Amino acid sequence: MCRLEASLLKIEKKYKIQRWDQKCEDYTQFLKQANKQQKIKLLASLKQLVVERCFLLSLVKRYAKGQAVAIRLNRQLKRVGKNMTKALNQYMNLMTLSPQTVSSVPYSVRKEAVEINCIIERCQEEKILVEEEMKSLMSWLLNQHTVLLNTIENSDSNSSQGVGSMLCKEALYIEMELDRNNSMFSPYIGPTIIPITFSQYCYDEVKVSELLNYIAEFENIKEDIETEDESDKGSECDSDMDSESDRDE
Repeated sequence: MCRLEASLLKIEKKYKIQRWDQKCEDYTQFLKQANKQQKIKLLASLKQLVVERCFLLSLVKRYAKGQAVAIRLNRQLKRVGKNMTKALNQYMNLMTLSPQTVSSVPYSVRKEAVEINCIIERCQEEKILVEEEMKSLMSWLLNQHTVLLNTIENSDSNSSQGVGSMLCKEALYIEMELDRNNSMFSPYIGPTIIPITFSQYCYDEVKVSELLNYIAEFENIKEDIETEDESDKGSECDSDMDSESDRDE
């Protein structure tokens, strides 16, 4: 390199040539053209290497491992892989040696800005996908509620005892899920009209009071049964003790 630099200085001094600066327009223009031509050559060689590698991989499948032909093919695959890696490294070096590096913004800062921009675009895509999932969930729940309501209306109360109450319970659960999801999803996908066919009975004070009275009566009955059981057990214990005392006498 020292000899080349010295000979270059002699030529410049002899012909009075001024060396281009990196910020010179002519320098950047010719550098772009040279890089472009070099990139085209590297891409062409990469394409050729990829085709060769695919062909070798198709040949390797025809021969079992350990055969002489398979060994030669594996060696050729390794050679092609090394050449591909070398060509890719040269291409990446050309990208880093682009005249755009002359910009006042450092390369690391521009790289980080591009990565952040990609993350922002990906977040926007994820946001759209999540909103679509929200709409799909609400639509599915509404469809299930409609199916249950039609089934309840078309069911025969005499032939299906207990089925109607189970369906009403499922419909009430779906209405509660719709209400809960609507409160969470409405800031993002807007409010949804929620049916209140069954959940309206949950706010009926008369029915709630009747239910509480029934529970209270049930608890009293249960307590009475427990006290009766305890008294029966106590009487049995007393009778057993009396019988044992009689035997001892």
